[in-house]
Amino acid sequence: MEINSRTEALGLRSRIPKVGSGPRGAGQLYYTSRVLNSTARYEEFVKKLRASEKELKRLEKEALKKAEDKYKITFFSRCQRKLKDLYAIEEKENVRKLIQQVYDGKAAAWQDTEDRLAHLLAKRKKEHEDKYSSTEFSLSKCIHALPLIRKQQTQETVEAWAHQVQEKQARKMADKEVENMWQAVLMKETEMLTARMELEAIDRYSRDLKAKEDTDRHDEIRRIEQAKQQEILKRETLSMLAKFAENCDQEKEEKRQHEEIRQRRVEDIKEMIKERKETVSRHQIKDKVVRDTWASLTNQGLGDEYKQKQRRKQQEREIAECNLKLSEQKHRFAKQKDDNIPLILEEYERREDAAYVKRNQMSELSRKVELETRAAIAEQIKEKERVRLNQHDVALEYTRQVSDQLEKLVKHKELTDEQAKKLFYKDLLGQIEYHQRMKERARQDAEEQLRKCQIAAKEYQEQIMLCRSKGGNGHPFMKQAQTSPKYADPALKTKQTCRSGPSRIISNIF
Repeated sequence: MEINSRTEALGLRSRIPKVGSGPRGAGQLYYTSRVLNSTARYEEFVKKLRASEKELKRLEKEALKKAEDKYKITFFSRCQRKLKDLYAIEEKENVRKLIQQVYDGKAAAWQDTEDRLAHLLAKRKKEHEDKYSSTEFSLSKCIHALPLIRKQQTQETVEAWAHQVQEKQARKMADKEVENMWQAVLMKETEMLTARMELEAIDRYSRDLKAKEDTDRHDEIRRIEQAKQQEILKRETLSMLAKFAENCDQEKEEKRQHEEIRQRRVEDIKEMIKERKETVSRHQIKDKVVRDTWASLTNQGLGDEYKQKQRRKQQEREIAECNLKLSEQKHRFAKQKDDNIPLILEEYERREDAAYVKRNQMSELSRKVELETRAAIAEQIKEKERVRLNQHDVALEYTRQVSDQLEKLVKHKELTDEQAKKLFYKDLLGQIEYHQRMKERARQDAEEQLRKCQIAAKEYQEQIMLCRSKGGNGHPFMKQAQTSPKYADPALKTKQTCRSGPSRIISNIF
């Protein structure tokens, strides 16, 4: 109705609804176009919504399950770690107790068991005595109860034998358990010894590595020091060679200077000789001029001639004096030259000797340095060879020690296995002998009990025959019950009868 009113208000043509079971169920109106499309879209939307909700729920469940699994894993891992720690502590405590128990000895371990068995035996004996002492009359008076008593004693003997067998088995099992414990302790000691050997091997290997590192470090330091020393020797050699070259240059310079001085002196002498020659030539020219003058003036008179003679004499005296000085100077220069030549030669020889000594010293030093270098290299080679041989010896010693320890372990294991086998076979033989002895003792006890029972039955029959009356044929038990015999035992003054039968008596006894 609402839809029709809307369509009328909008001026649209109203659609004819259909009646029947549509998408919204039976008895509802629905349209064929828009309503069905909207319904289909609604259903698709609802399906998508439900699928998304289902996917979300599934994801939430998976996340919750993952969280629970993670929590359980962490919880169980934590519990497992705690259990491992507890088990480790418990195992350590058990090993400590086991070792303490083993070290205390087998006698101390079984002392409590022996005391307990002694206490039980004493208690059983006391109960047995109390049981048999509580009877109101002597069992020896009841002839009819003797077979039952013998049977009960036989049963008790068998039970005691069975109890002894059980005790023996328990003791043997305990001994076996102790042997197993000893075996476990020996195995643990072997494992500890092996672990200790491995630890010692690891420590030895670490010490060897450390020693090798120290040796390599010392070798490197020694090599660096030797390289430094060789560098220092090279520098010293180069410095000495430089000094030697400098000295040689200095000597050459001194020689050159001496040669220059000598050349200057020679030039000075030559210059002096030249000056003397010039002076002599000048004097000769002057003399010639004087002679020419005197020759031209010969005609001037005797006075002039005399003056000329006097002047000539004066000149001759001066020339003679000059010649004398010149000859002295020549002799002095020649003598000085002759004196300087040995000095120069001596100085040259001295310097040559010094240079030769220096060259010898330098060659000796270089040869010494070369010898020291060769000796150091040979020492390094010997040291390396010694270290290599030492390492080889250490490796051989380590291999020998490891092999010796392994052989000792193998021998110890074989010895322990052999001892365990011997002890096992010895215990087995002892057990077999013990069982044989127990069987023989049980057989002898059974024969003894059978013999005693036969004797008791015979005595019982004889007693019956003796107690039977001559005229009656009744059973002696009935007669004894009817007559109520009197006993001479003052402790049994009350009337005792066998009216209740053997079962009552045996029940009272036991």
